[in-house]
Amino acid sequence: MPKYQQLMIDRFRSKLIQSRGSRGLIALQRTFSMLDTNQSGTLDQYEFTNAIQTHGLDVDQKDIAGLFKAFDRNGDGEIRFNEFISAVVGPLSDHRKQIIVRTFKKMDIA
Repeated sequence: MPKYQQLMIDRFRSKLIQSRGSRGLIALQRTFSMLDTNQSGTLDQYEFTNAIQTHGLDVDQKDIAGLFKAFDRNGDGEIRFNEFISAVVGPLSDHRKQIIVRTFKKMDIA
């Protein structure tokens, strides 16, 4: 992913957290569902742009198209939930990976 797209995603993530709070995966699912106004299971360019403007996320109009492309990782012109989550949550930090490994080890009884 080009560096400018990653910077836009980081900026969007920060603004989304500031405006919606950091409430976990369930809250992100609800947010995605609210943004998906035609209930297609994906966000098109119109829904994405409308959501940014409606939620008061201060993203320059010229950056919205680039941000959409950054979210649309498979390039099909729509943002699926897994693409949305990947962009908003971001990569796992080492700390988060360690928590997952510890949790798995506690749950692995075999």
